[in-house]
Amino acid sequence: MKLNSPLFIVRGLPGSGKSTFSTRLMARLYGPDAKWGGSSGIFETDNFFVNRGTGEYVFDRDFHEMAHNWNIGEVFRFCRDFPNIVCIVANTFTTWKEVAPYRRIARMLDRPMYIVGIRTGHPSIHNVPESVMAVMRGRWERMVEQFIVENDSETDAVIGKIVQRVHSFH
Repeated sequence: MKLNSPLFIVRGLPGSGKSTFSTRLMARLYGPDAKWGGSSGIFETDNFFVNRGTGEYVFDRDFHEMAHNWNIGEVFRFCRDFPNIVCIVANTFTTWKEVAPYRRIARMLDRPMYIVGIRTGHPSIHNVPESVMAVMRGRWERMVEQFIVENDSETDAVIGKIVQRVHSFH
């Protein structure tokens, strides 16, 4: 029996390398320019705050909940419409509550779900204040992460393991 492709939750603090990891994984799986329905298959709540005309990132806390709901909807549509393509959600995911909607999507659409922990540290491209980073660290909940990147030198090996896992589905 052929299974649907996995949904990957890529979690880490701002600046950990979630976006870079996700982009490298999709490029390794499908090539650097692959698109499906106008999407790369990588979903980040931060994209809600990117101006499509200028590419400028403008965060507005008043729209934070709306941004998360938007991302959940985008992921659902992608997973439903492209069941044989890997879907990656790269967000901070400090708590299980933040993961829960994606877990429901995976169950509803019969996709295996894996959690990837990115623990490397880089300066945040969004200039997140240290006080906000401290709050995120304080509410960080442990999760069972099937794949973990502790430092940049492990990235290629972890991507290789994920690629092997994905190929086992097809």
